[in-house]
Amino acid sequence: MKKNEFLEPTLNLFFMKNRNLLICIILLFGITTFFISCENEDSLINTPSTTQIEKSSSYHAYESFFIEIGQYHNSVLDYVAKNGDVSVLTREERFNLATKFTKSGNKWSEMEKLGDELLYIVENESSIVSILETPPFSKSALAYIDELNTCFDNAIYSARMGSPLKPSDFNKSIDIIINKIYENEKVIVDTTQCFYNEFAMVVAGCYLAKATFEYWYNSAIDTNGLWYGYLDLYASSKLPPWIKRAWHGVKVAAVDTYAWVTANGSYMDEDGYVHYTWNVPQANYYASEASGSVK
Repeated sequence: MKKNEFLEPTLNLFFMKNRNLLICIILLFGITTFFISCENEDSLINTPSTTQIEKSSSYHAYESFFIEIGQYHNSVLDYVAKNGDVSVLTREERFNLATKFTKSGNKWSEMEKLGDELLYIVENESSIVSILETPPFSKSALAYIDELNTCFDNAIYSARMGSPLKPSDFNKSIDIIINKIYENEKVIVDTTQCFYNEFAMVVAGCYLAKATFEYWYNSAIDTNGLWYGYLDLYASSKLPPWIKRAWHGVKVAAVDTYAWVTANGSYMDEDGYVHYTWNVPQANYYASEASGSVK
């Protein structure tokens, strides 16, 4: 008898007797493989790279919304200058014109105090973070605000050294912060529920910084600019007058931006969870009114 003629019936007999055992082994192998694959899938979902992609999926979302914030701010400044001679108006008179536009209901005594405090921080190259609190801001958000502060410190230093930054150069430094936030954090804007998380407020502050910096830079170099006469009051210096105007303009832009971030979030308790949301209109009122009434 040939070898295979002996093995074939033997194997057949083995499979017939152990068919149930083999079926169990096959099923057990399949179930084990399934759970291993599910475990691997879950581990992929939780990897930092996947989370990073999720955070970056709406890159530069809400940009038009943030741009409108800067446009509104500049509109307030235009209104003040078109309805009075800013080279002779008192700070309070400029503030009153600004509130006539914003209808904020803010009081001059409060804005005067805030403007003086912020200008002191700017002129002494301190950080706005020193007067902000944790909470409502997280340490991460405060770190981005401090970077924004550094951008203004650098711009003020350049102006003081006789080489004011152009808006395009200033914007590059601000865009680095914006990009970093979008890459690493979740920016949430819900205009329906009026909910804005802290990172949305910081990004909005960055866009405001770019808008107000350009406004005040142009006011310093354009003799027909609405605020040229106001900046020219501070142009007495050994530096060329336009540089002195630009220097002062940068400081005003810094005050505007710092006023924005002082509009702290309000506490919300929903289902046992603590949330903070920011009042965007109020933040813009602070920024615009501080801008229009600062020294």
